[in-house]
Amino acid sequence: MRRLLCSAVAVGFVLAVGCTGAAAEPNTAAGSGKTPLPPATARAVWSNPVHGVLSTLQSSAQLRMEIDQLTPRVVKADGPPEVTISGKVTNVGENRISDLTLRLERGDPVPDENALRTALREPAADDVVHSVWVSIAPVLQRGQEAPFTLTVPLTGEPGPTLAVDKPGIYPLLANINGTPDYNNGHAAQLATLSTLLPVLGLPGGTPVKPATPAKLTVLWPLVDQPRLVRAGPDGEAVLTAKATQATKSTPGDQAILTDDTLPGLLTLGGRLNNLLAEYESRASATAAYSLCLAIDPELLQTVYAMSKGYQVAGGAQGRGQDIAKRWLDRLTLAARGHCVLALPYADADLVALTRAGLGDLTKFALDASAVVQNILEVQPLTNLAWPYGGVLDDKTTAELADRGVTTVLLDPKGLTGAPGAGPVRLDRAGGATTTAVRTDQLVSDALGNPGQPTPANRTSASADTKAVSVQNALAALVLQTGFEGSGQNLVVTPPRTWDAPAGELKVFLDTVQSLFDSQAATATPLQDLAPAAGAPAPQQGATLNYPAQAASNEIPKAITDDVRAARDVVAGLADSMTQEDRNGATPASVTNPLREGLLRVTANSWRGNDGAARAALTSAQNQIGAVQAAVAVVQPENTYSMGSGNAPVPVTVANKLPVQVRARVVFDDAAGFRQKSVEDWNLPAGASRVVLVPIEVLRSGRLSINVRVTTPGGVPLGADAARLEISSSASGTIVLIITVVAGAVLVLLVGRRLYRRIRGGRTSTQPGVGESASQQDNGPAEPPEKSAQGVGTHTLGAGEERSGGR
Repeated sequence: MRRLLCSAVAVGFVLAVGCTGAAAEPNTAAGSGKTPLPPATARAVWSNPVHGVLSTLQSSAQLRMEIDQLTPRVVKADGPPEVTISGKVTNVGENRISDLTLRLERGDPVPDENALRTALREPAADDVVHSVWVSIAPVLQRGQEAPFTLTVPLTGEPGPTLAVDKPGIYPLLANINGTPDYNNGHAAQLATLSTLLPVLGLPGGTPVKPATPAKLTVLWPLVDQPRLVRAGPDGEAVLTAKATQATKSTPGDQAILTDDTLPGLLTLGGRLNNLLAEYESRASATAAYSLCLAIDPELLQTVYAMSKGYQVAGGAQGRGQDIAKRWLDRLTLAARGHCVLALPYADADLVALTRAGLGDLTKFALDASAVVQNILEVQPLTNLAWPYGGVLDDKTTAELADRGVTTVLLDPKGLTGAPGAGPVRLDRAGGATTTAVRTDQLVSDALGNPGQPTPANRTSASADTKAVSVQNALAALVLQTGFEGSGQNLVVTPPRTWDAPAGELKVFLDTVQSLFDSQAATATPLQDLAPAAGAPAPQQGATLNYPAQAASNEIPKAITDDVRAARDVVAGLADSMTQEDRNGATPASVTNPLREGLLRVTANSWRGNDGAARAALTSAQNQIGAVQAAVAVVQPENTYSMGSGNAPVPVTVANKLPVQVRARVVFDDAAGFRQKSVEDWNLPAGASRVVLVPIEVLRSGRLSINVRVTTPGGVPLGADAARLEISSSASGTIVLIITVVAGAVLVLLVGRRLYRRIRGGRTSTQPGVGESASQQDNGPAEPPEKSAQGVGTHTLGAGEERSGGR
């Protein structure tokens, strides 16, 4: 048989509507010797989220195959002796199809882990043994569908059976042939399903039992994209205090969500409901000890706030209050006494935060584990972190260690220089160390974990193109426990937002439980992998490897730069706030929601979706702006009249925040005006205060001046500046100086005139030059005209009047 398979997918069942350029084996039921039709390329489609049905469909396709059931998923010694596959086919083409037939084919068992990795990337040869063809339908008209069920014994002679003769991991193919009308009577391969079938023991035989069971740990993630706009008082309170039993928030205090999608995820059939329901079902089983809930505090805070009543952006009342309360009550009960790992708040991109110098937000994201503790009343693991993609850089690792995180779960590709699967030591500056626990890449990738984000030149698969079956993950899990079990740690990390259907989740945990029951693996709690304080570090050392691809898929620098600018504003606001009294609100109650909003911007959910990150940033900036606008100068209604150039101006500042704010009033520069000094004022919570600002008017007349308020650190407050109108009748400093100088000059001139007059008067009454004393004593001198002193000189005698001169 010549046939090229192109339908395998690394995660689960893959159905193919043919393969481009592939020749189909002639269908003996339809007539041999006919030229096969090359079928079209296929893509995997999740067509039934509840039952995990997969189908394939393209515009050029002729047939769609949907698989409802494959049993058994893992062949065991005490299990059924045959394999059964059932589902339906639908004619989605333009032409009638005749002689539809189906058979199963298998290949040789996969020998080792490397071969399994290859089989997950591309189908292994699976036509070593094949069953006989069975008819599905003689004719299928356009749009018609036909059910099918095929049961084939596992052991026995080839042909009637699959002839499985030993345990192993077998490639398995379901192959459908048919004859389209337009193909001139030639048969064609129209659809295939390629997967892996684990065989732990032949039916009726002895089960496989490794010498040393693997130590199996499974993380169970409860994560969703951020949806909170505002948590409300109840939602914020759980950051610092235990959850209350209040039934409903008042409308003005209710949380606000971006949309009302979350209730659908929490109710019957929803992704988060399915994850919780399957976890609940294992509460008393051995598997429960190997499971650890990995919870995003932001999701928990959102559901808690919803349970008190909430609104959707735009003002509509949310419809999921009761749904949220029931889900939260179930989770609280299920988590009690079990392992819980708190992820960073909003599953923030820790590496991007560190690169942007936002260590304070990293601390806040880690401290949000208090939300998990206060709502679920459990103590989450705080010394262990599970970074997105399982990779970290050195700086982020050191940042986490400074916050008390001394153990990290890393993908093997995030480490170099450390062969094996056990924990390794990461050396840091100053002799400190961090323990890296390696996760299992094979099973995790098969479950759909990207490990590394989708490359930039590719687009992420949409919701309807994801392979959702866990079948290939079961094969990887069985291989490493049943066939390669050497006592190694096996830490399985599903995708953060794992969307496998409920049936697939059950199959996965059923298989995990069967491995424990058969002693192929032992349940190992996650907390046992994190060394206790003071315990020696692992002897084997390693170095971090942060792939360039991981760096290129972080939250972009342009966005984190804007987050840093907004963070600086929040820090300035926090520095200006104080608690007014012991019963009053705290500054943290005002600024924590702002920090939460900034962390939502850096959520790993937004990787590759810059538009969503920008929308979250806009929402966060609007909330910060609302806090800034709550402290503002009240616009005066009247004009201030000033009779003095140095009179202080009364300015009313309103503080609508529930905390005391220290602020300063600042006037903009304006001609003819100067602010003499800038002082800081304490503004009482929820009140207004009139402050007297010393100013100096440099000219008389009407002045229009902008006045605003800022924090002592310069963070602007108030949405807009207020406009003050000042009417001044006072002379300014320059006018005063001119007046003083003019007065001084006038006094000087008057004094000079008086001085000269006085001096002139004294000169006229003194004796003449050379006049003897005897002449003065003997009476008046001779008349001037008879004097020898000169002509025209006349001295007034006694009793004469001055008729001219000065």
